[in-house]
Amino acid sequence: MPSLLRSATKRVSLSSVLKKVVGRSNRRRAVELAAQNATLPVNSVGADVLGLIFVFLRADSDLWIGPPGDLSCLYVSHVCALWRHAALNTPELWAQVPFCNARWTDICLERAKAVTLCFRAILVMQNHELLSRILGHAKRIGRLDLHIHGNSMYEEDLAAWSAGALSTVFPAVKQLSLGVDTARVPSGFAWSFPVLQHVTLGASVSLIENSCDPTQIISLELFSRSLYHSHDNVSLQTFRHIKHLTITGPFRIDLIAPITLPHVVEFSITGPLQWECTAESHLSLPRLEELSLNASSSGCSNILQRGILHCPQRPRVRMQINDTKNMFWLMHWLSFFAQQAPSISVEVQDVSESQVNTRAHVPRFWDISLLIVTGRSDQNSRTACWRIEFAHPYLVSDKAATDHLLRAISDIFHQDPISNMVNSLTLRNSIFRRGQGCSWIPVLQHFKCLQTLILEVPIPELFQALLAKPPTDSDKSDPAELVRPVLKSLEHIVFDCLDCSAEGWFKMCHGAATRSRTRFLGIVIAYLDERTKPLGTFEVKKCFNLTITEMDLIKKRVTHFEWDGHGSEENADMI
Repeated sequence: MPSLLRSATKRVSLSSVLKKVVGRSNRRRAVELAAQNATLPVNSVGADVLGLIFVFLRADSDLWIGPPGDLSCLYVSHVCALWRHAALNTPELWAQVPFCNARWTDICLERAKAVTLCFRAILVMQNHELLSRILGHAKRIGRLDLHIHGNSMYEEDLAAWSAGALSTVFPAVKQLSLGVDTARVPSGFAWSFPVLQHVTLGASVSLIENSCDPTQIISLELFSRSLYHSHDNVSLQTFRHIKHLTITGPFRIDLIAPITLPHVVEFSITGPLQWECTAESHLSLPRLEELSLNASSSGCSNILQRGILHCPQRPRVRMQINDTKNMFWLMHWLSFFAQQAPSISVEVQDVSESQVNTRAHVPRFWDISLLIVTGRSDQNSRTACWRIEFAHPYLVSDKAATDHLLRAISDIFHQDPISNMVNSLTLRNSIFRRGQGCSWIPVLQHFKCLQTLILEVPIPELFQALLAKPPTDSDKSDPAELVRPVLKSLEHIVFDCLDCSAEGWFKMCHGAATRSRTRFLGIVIAYLDERTKPLGTFEVKKCFNLTITEMDLIKKRVTHFEWDGHGSEENADMI
């Protein structure tokens, strides 16, 4: 039992949990610290928040061998009287019914009382008792997930069960997920679910086409259980009344004639798709709000190359790229959607064997994400409110891949009018690596109309980036010349260095960082003098130990100066 939960006399500070558990990267640690002091009654917290807290408390223990997934409440209910009272008086926590153990199944069914149930089962062996138990609680089930583990040796059992379920009605099931080739499910099976709204099916769509009223389906996800299956034909005409559509290949999309899906608001394409289309055919999505594409998918490349997709409402676009060394799609997609999409999100994942440390828990996928979010825009004046974030959650050891990414981003923003439309830039934590800060200089100099600059990177690395000599242009070796266009147009600048690694890195190179800080602030203050109007906001958050002179110089040139007092007491008294 973890030391945090050994004492049954300690009460849990749920008030602190509610403030810290949402929107924090170290949420589990926040819950652990808050669990030492109790001020708020447990009964005043909703089931969704309790479930989230229980997951964190459950993850703190390495001694518990119990049900997987969402059933952490079973573990927490044996910690102390306080948590047990909270768990037993919240039936919603027990609605996730497991089938890995008959005793745990009975416990959940008893404690869930009259709450709508969620049955989620993976068939790893013949289990007729499980399937018959599902039929016995048909009136209470709100979500039903049945999947086959591994090969299809148990598909016949599930198909036979579905045939027996024809005479049973599931009046409350709104979400149905069948991880089995639905071509083997008997016709009429879906009529057993009169209020079905969200469907996840494998391989065949015959269940939707032939068995139920398609107008009631809100969300449909089609996936193939094996990438080695032959392509199945999918007719998009079937999905005219669906609002959320996800297709995970391999499928063959029949698009011989122009098709309009008037109700689709979210469309996601992943996996190898084959588009059977003509020169005149296209897919029109008049109400599409969000489009998700995978750059490694041949089906997505056909969409762009052939101009198949017509989206008059300018949807948000989310793209995923699985190789940082192949940045063609990143540049091509950003150029394609820059004038059309109000929001573009690009996620880049790179796999490198050299990045995997087998002796430590190091993620295999190193994420580099580029997020572009726009606000209101005026197409006539070609102006927009763009917000750009560069984020790198981990320190990438592959120097060539990261440098290639930054060069590609630099090429993107060298194009007009993308760079001229950007007026808000956020640099998030750890995009810079030691010795690689100068790679950012070619990117930064393209933002000529920047109004807001938010810096959330470790400050020494940022100084190294801004003060290092540019590697390509020897005539402009002074970094002040490179940042001059950016600083002259700025209205708001925020230094917010809250990265967990910043403090240690700051101490390691404190001397160099102090000199760099002085030079950088000197550049900022010098160009503030050249402005015709004072800077709107100059905000400093836990980054500097500002001197009194520096603070006075800055405060004279800005209309609003904020500093959180991080540093000496003498400086804190000045604010």
